[in-house]
Amino acid sequence: MASILNKLKTYLLLSKALIVKLKQKVSARRLVALGGSEPQLKSIPRRRPYD
Repeated sequence: MASILNKLKTYLLLSKALIVKLKQKVSARRLVALGGSEPQLKSIPRRRPYD
């Protein structure tokens, strides 16, 4: 009986962790689609322009 309860507890913890990961992934995609946390800011060029 203890073995079954232990496996159930492990399964529930893994399920909860997977749900949290999925929520984070969906939230990140939604944030990117909306333009990030501050969409009014211009993007900063990462390379120096050629002279």
